[in-house]
Amino acid sequence: MQGSTIAPDVTDKWALVVGISNFQDRKLRLLFTRNDAESFVELLKDPRYGRFRPDHVRLLEDEQATTVQVRAGLNWLARMAGPEDLAVIYISTHGSGRELD
Repeated sequence: MQGSTIAPDVTDKWALVVGISNFQDRKLRLLFTRNDAESFVELLKDPRYGRFRPDHVRLLEDEQATTVQVRAGLNWLARMAGPEDLAVIYISTHGSGRELD
């Protein structure tokens, strides 16, 4: 069919979700970012909408979301997701440069 897009078959679905609201700098207390990440995880796992298997979704929040843990999560995603799989990375936090943190 000309002009239409057909979605490829997806074998499996994986997600790494990061939500950071609390920072060492007390001025950076975000109200919604961690809750947004938690809500996104719920949507992914919902059997009517996202239909991700619960063990295929990793959530890192606040103190868990260190550089080491985020890299480990990305590594997990790269190892687990196959060529026909869908891999989702969702990060909810602020957006300043490292030199400002």
